[in-house]
Amino acid sequence: MDKLDKDKLVIAGYKYHAPSGCTFIIAHAPGKVRFNKAGVKKPEYIKDGYIVAWVAPEGRQIRKYNAFDSYHYAHAHFMQFKDNDPPPKLPYIRDFQQQKVYDWENKNIKGSGARLSKRKAEAFVKTISEEFNLQAPGLNFRQDSSDEYCYFKTEKHEIGGHAQFLNMGFLVHECAHMVDTYAGNVNVTHGPSFVKNLIDLADKYIKGNEKEKLLKSAKEAGLLGLPEEIHYVEPPPNPLVTAPKPRQP
Repeated sequence: MDKLDKDKLVIAGYKYHAPSGCTFIIAHAPGKVRFNKAGVKKPEYIKDGYIVAWVAPEGRQIRKYNAFDSYHYAHAHFMQFKDNDPPPKLPYIRDFQQQKVYDWENKNIKGSGARLSKRKAEAFVKTISEEFNLQAPGLNFRQDSSDEYCYFKTEKHEIGGHAQFLNMGFLVHECAHMVDTYAGNVNVTHGPSFVKNLIDLADKYIKGNEKEKLLKSAKEAGLLGLPEEIHYVEPPPNPLVTAPKPRQP
């Protein structure tokens, strides 16, 4: 399928997907749009049609889309699939705001505190885990560790890193990853849903942090994404029609 340049499309509507930072769009595609019809080897083209597609965070190239010859049918397809998640693969899996989150966190989250003993750390993590009905992860912090950062490993259900990271700030950060992961976010590690979890945990478990102030600063830093609602640039068609079977790319 031909790649499309998002900047050359005329966006008719979109819905933001907060966990991943991706956007589900419906757009007019001036010119010809190619699609492969099921069972037909030779590609067909639609002139001045509409497409429905996922757009990766900060992405311009659209590699996969469904093409329609009218706004009515494209909108019906858009409405049918608007609540789905983007595909759990590249380019939709992209940690697009990792460094921005680190910079914001270092500036705004206070009271990480001194290094904890393993016993206190285990109790701290257990308390957070129980709030979400999760089993407490194992802790693997070592003085001789070569890890430059703290981590949460889903496959091992483990938080670990160098012993210098064993404090409330790093543990809350990794617990936010744990909560985000088990909530079903598989697309991006430091996306908007992670930031919201981090704020909730910092407000509740580390003294000196206020949720409203953290939300305000995170929003100003552009870390919370857009509201998860449909935004129309072009009014939706009326009357609506039943969604046809999509033309698969």
